Amino acid sequence: MASYAKLEDEERRMVRGMDLADKLLLIEARNNLHTLAQFRAAVRSGRPAAIVERSVLDTLDAMPVASGREGQLAVEALGLAGEKLVCFTSGSSGSPKGILRTYDSWRRTFETQHKTIKCKENASVLIIGNLAHSLHLYGAMEALDRGVVPTILDKLSPKHVLDTCRTLGLEIIYATPAHLNLLLAYARKKPVPPLPTVSHILAGGAKLDERHLSEIDALFPNARIVEFFGTTETSYITLKSPDAPTGSVGRAVPGVNLEITDDDGRPLPPGEEGVLWINSDMLFERYLIGEDENTRWRDGFLTVGDQGFLDTDGNLFFTARIGSMVTIAGENVFLDHVERALQMQIAEGEAAVLPIGDSLRGCRLVAMTQVRVPDEQARTVLRSLRNKFGPLKSPKTLVHVKDWPFLPSGKTDRQTLLKRLAENG
Repeated sequence: MASYAKLEDEERRMVRGMDLADKLLLIEARNNLHTLAQFRAAVRSGRPAAIVERSVLDTLDAMPVASGREGQLAVEALGLAGEKLVCFTSGSSGSPKGILRTYDSWRRTFETQHKTIKCKENASVLIIGNLAHSLHLYGAMEALDRGVVPTILDKLSPKHVLDTCRTLGLEIIYATPAHLNLLLAYARKKPVPPLPTVSHILAGGAKLDERHLSEIDALFPNARIVEFFGTTETSYITLKSPDAPTGSVGRAVPGVNLEITDDDGRPLPPGEEGVLWINSDMLFERYLIGEDENTRWRDGFLTVGDQGFLDTDGNLFFTARIGSMVTIAGENVFLDHVERALQMQIAEGEAAVLPIGDSLRGCRLVAMTQVRVPDEQARTVLRSLRNKFGPLKSPKTLVHVKDWPFLPSGKTDRQTLLKRLAENG
């Protein structure tokens, strides 16, 4: 394992060779310490930087103001001098966006995390996932902030992940729920001894499936599962404690203020669902590339289009995102609601609900699962959804997708699923 001093020496050499005034440095994600050193060297020298997928580099390479060398691209970014970084969203349901924030906003997030979960100062870190995704890049930088060189895996093999944890005695794991599901699926088929050195599992990027908590406890018997709710734009919003009500995403972390309002901005009382607004010193600045019509500012508060409600104890219940809403025969349907109900009935694997075009109703819903569901169970699942949401707002078919597509973030690649649906009629 590389030492922290050696990594800092490499960064200093990189800084001396940089000529990036008024340019955003885009670094191809290669999931190694060299990539991380390039990123931190740029940011610490006052040049904004991002770690991105090859596909993003190829897209921006067509810009007339872009230049660079193999694995890097420098794009004109006037007025961005200072310690700033750009995170690209995964693009699960649309085009990726470049999200600009100050590095200080992440430093404040590090401080909030340290105060909240109280890990050992020198706790070792494993990053499961692509550095182009903000959760994994954040986790790697959080480790460096404590003077710890993270272990970054260049491939996602469940056996390799578990063997690495055991061999190195790793203590903190940053992972998405999808990554954890892959580890659990492997452990169901192979005898895997418990991993007692893991003290914390920081899960983000999507809601953790509560059905699998006992399996995680068995595989990592000494680990505290830390489930944070947040977005790339907001950093941490809430932390779910062990005694949080079922279905909630926990209470606001220190320094975060939450409001629930109606569509006109009027505050709503506990228990009433509305628009979620966040105020903190960990928020992003603006979209540098792309935009999102659901993201709005109001008196220092930010919303990214999330819907939910607060209970009387301040627990947040996330219910849907405006971007997940579709219209069927004039009726608004939140895909999140239907998908969550579907996932509760599928024992293992991923599940999704997607809209496809319909000449009569505008669109109709299709349920998709990663694990094949027996015909009788599929009929039972579809009937249950129909009873809950009505025939108009529920899927009429359930499709098995063996080769389930994932984004670098670990989230389901919905665009690829839609393409496969279209190809198969």
